[in-house]
Amino acid sequence: MWRLSSVLCLVAMAAQPLPAQTRSHYSGEFTAGYRSGWGYEALVVAQDLVRGSQLRVRVGLRYATVNAGRAMDARHVFINDNTNGTPVQHAHTTGLKLDVLYPVHLFGQRHLYAFGGPRGAWYTADYRFVGGNEDFEVTSNHWGLGGGLEKRYRMSPRVALTLAVGLDYYFPSMIYGHDTSYSPDGTSVNGRDGYTYADADRAVGQPKLDPQLTLGFEYQF
Repeated sequence: MWRLSSVLCLVAMAAQPLPAQTRSHYSGEFTAGYRSGWGYEALVVAQDLVRGSQLRVRVGLRYATVNAGRAMDARHVFINDNTNGTPVQHAHTTGLKLDVLYPVHLFGQRHLYAFGGPRGAWYTADYRFVGGNEDFEVTSNHWGLGGGLEKRYRMSPRVALTLAVGLDYYFPSMIYGHDTSYSPDGTSVNGRDGYTYADADRAVGQPKLDPQLTLGFEYQF
């Protein structure tokens, strides 16, 4: 019984507000949801960096499983025109984000924030043709911009539930696979005859427009 009482006391202490002179200006946030595929992200949020300012700044790391495109088309663009084997494909993105958040008053909602900032995404798709003796990756790296709205629901002085909707846009970038690359400016290295950047772009699911709907928790340190 004494162990259970100790645990309950610790939980109760964690839920109490910190004294004003020791309250942290940082919090951690973890979210999961849809980002052109299912994924999650971990973030660190800084507030009160400028006394009297309502701005928040946050940085985060993200991971999501995404559309790999069309395996047979990717094979034609980067390898050869063979069609043997059963295609198995998967793809993911890892990324960085930097957001500035500012409270807004829309729809009569409190604790609503508009956010936006730069984005980075690293795309990797794997294509394997079972029985066809082909297994290769296609990659691309992108910079972009994103923004949206985030609503916070305070659950305790330290913990808040977050719900966010947003949209990220990524600029076109070189697509590389199997010693072959295609660039948005029309140049290619070891490109296959008759294929262009547009063909490579259609074949794979690299980031472009990335709609997002996420649910998460924020914890005040």
